[in-house]
Amino acid sequence: TVAWVNEDRDYHWPASNIHPTHEIYSEFDPKEPLAPGEAWAFTFEKTGEWRFHDPLIPKMNCKVTVVD
Repeated sequence: TVAWVNEDRDYHWPASNIHPTHEIYSEFDPKEPLAPGEAWAFTFEKTGEWRFHDPLIPKMNCKVTVVD
């Protein structure tokens, strides 16, 4: 389980690639942006490298690596 905590003053939205459909790992999407101070947690059920982005900030790309 990974938790995202929005410690910024702006909204953020961690969502699976590919933008805009988030279809690579469709469950990995809170379905709406996180407000400042808000948190969201996701439990990865599949191993692998899961790339994600913030649809509100197109240049923000990251990945989570899940191992057994």
